[in-house]
Amino acid sequence: MSRTNTRTDAFETMTPYLYIGMTDSVRACDCCGRDDLKQTMALYDAVLGEEVYFGTTCGARALKMPVKAMK
Repeated sequence: MSRTNTRTDAFETMTPYLYIGMTDSVRACDCCGRDDLKQTMALYDAVLGEEVYFGTTCGARALKMPVKAMK
């Protein structure tokens, strides 16, 4: 029987970003630099202590979620 360390597993799935919401007032991704987006995800970066804006693909990856779930 294999034993997993749930504490380590939980740490590896944690992300420094918190989801705030979607916006269409910012059209550029702070992650990859793409600037022709219809809307972006507003995220709070806990490391920098500021709000950042990611496209749905970059945002989903930052939150460690499936991209389909964000679209």
